Amino acid sequence: MRLAGRREKGQAAEEAAARHLLREGFTVVDRNARSKLGEVDIVAVKGDELHFVEVRSRTEGAAISPRETIGARKRRRFDLAAETYLRGKRLASAAVRYDVAEVWLDQQGRPARVELLIGAFGGRK
Repeated sequence: MRLAGRREKGQAAEEAAARHLLREGFTVVDRNARSKLGEVDIVAVKGDELHFVEVRSRTEGAAISPRETIGARKRRRFDLAAETYLRGKRLASAAVRYDVAEVWLDQQGRPARVELLIGAFGGRK
């Protein structure tokens, strides 16, 4: 079965990323955490660190990797959304990582593999 649209592929990629995080020993504590400043796809905890995960997907064989689709503007909005989340949950002093879950899709648009890039674009200790 071929996944039809962008939204459906995005949801499948996020689900694959969440399952991957669980297999890697993370606890997923929130998904699609939205604020007026942006959205964080997945919030997870491992050890004493809080991980804000941006999920990006591309079809296998694409000219650029999923991580390369994250520009400066997206990074800034992601940072603002994460900081808003931290303030709202009263976690301002938490150790934080900003990660990217690269989800590679097969030709039918289904998740084929996931690669987690921890600390891909910042965070704080």
